[in-house]
Amino acid sequence: MKTVLTLLCALTIAAAAVLLPRAPARAQGGTEPITAGNADQVALIATLDAGATIYTLDVEFNPAGTVIATATWDLTDRGGASVVWLWTLDDFTSFASLTDHPWPVISMLFTPNSNRLFTAGISLEDESNPIRMWNGRTGDGQALMEGHTWTVPDMAMRNDGAVLASASWDRTVRLWNGFTGEALTALEGHADDVQDVTFSSIGALASASSDGTVWIWNSVSGFVMNILIGHSGDVNAIDFAPDGDILASGSRDATVRLWDVETGETLTTLEASAPVRDVKYSPDGTVLAALDEGGLIWLWDAASGEALSAPLLGADPNVKFIFSPDGSLLVSAAPDGRIQLWDVAGAALAAVLDGHAVDATSQAYTLAFNPDGSLLATGGSDGGARLWGIP
Repeated sequence: MKTVLTLLCALTIAAAAVLLPRAPARAQGGTEPITAGNADQVALIATLDAGATIYTLDVEFNPAGTVIATATWDLTDRGGASVVWLWTLDDFTSFASLTDHPWPVISMLFTPNSNRLFTAGISLEDESNPIRMWNGRTGDGQALMEGHTWTVPDMAMRNDGAVLASASWDRTVRLWNGFTGEALTALEGHADDVQDVTFSSIGALASASSDGTVWIWNSVSGFVMNILIGHSGDVNAIDFAPDGDILASGSRDATVRLWDVETGETLTTLEASAPVRDVKYSPDGTVLAALDEGGLIWLWDAASGEALSAPLLGADPNVKFIFSPDGSLLVSAAPDGRIQLWDVAGAALAAVLDGHAVDATSQAYTLAFNPDGSLLATGGSDGGARLWGIP
């Protein structure tokens, strides 16, 4: 089952939202990892209110650490209105509202220099679904990037900022000029929805599909470099190791496979207990984590494949987890709207944030850290995004 389709179904249920008052700003914390000993220092800094009955579906910090974008869906405006808000982080005020998407925005990406923002989202099948490029510092529209004809669940940018890749349920990956938004090429070959795309540190592009395969592309020429075949179910998530030589893929067949990118050989097969929804390497590449459909997060030693602990319990399988920039913290969402902060080294729950747990229908949808890890942004079904100070 497609994660984004589950989200779209949830959006049809109107629920009253309770917005917390904005908390005063305080000085940002340092670099000490969160453990049970200092978890009580995590504090709500601000609520980025966007109005009543709002779902916040995605949050994205710019690399400069000065702006956050929040993608919202308003259920009261003629059945739904999509708005992307840009907020300055010095005083938590909005300075732009981007309203050109007719359907929910579920993927956003800033360029490495923070100058541009790309937004993409849901659409009906066989409906034109342009990606939009905005000035990341003012919110002015800069390009309409047409080509996809169905939902765009994911985008990725090459490290140099020159190429943007977009994945779509229309079975294609499209490459775009990261400076102008100009279409470069459409990568075709997948036999089913493309769910995830990611670049390696050396510029190779990988795409994961419901057809059970992962394709490796040359991001300059668009040529296929390898096709990774071995999964017996949809491939829902992929991530390159930091050196770019190994790719991890998580599948509906309840396994994570580690692949040699150059040869296409399966190096290791790691087993979960249910279909895998998300997979990520820690920033230093020493830990590999995967989220399965049963709400378990598995932690393995990335080099040996040995389990580091018993699985972490209670995550919402529809929400992608994240690592903090220093890798000491893993953050996941619980099905009731709470946010779980895990001490990676101790494989233990360090803190639970109740900010989005308003009532029995509460859900969290999105998580993001700012570049230095001092702020955690969360969004859910209860109104505006929340910013938490991390000690």
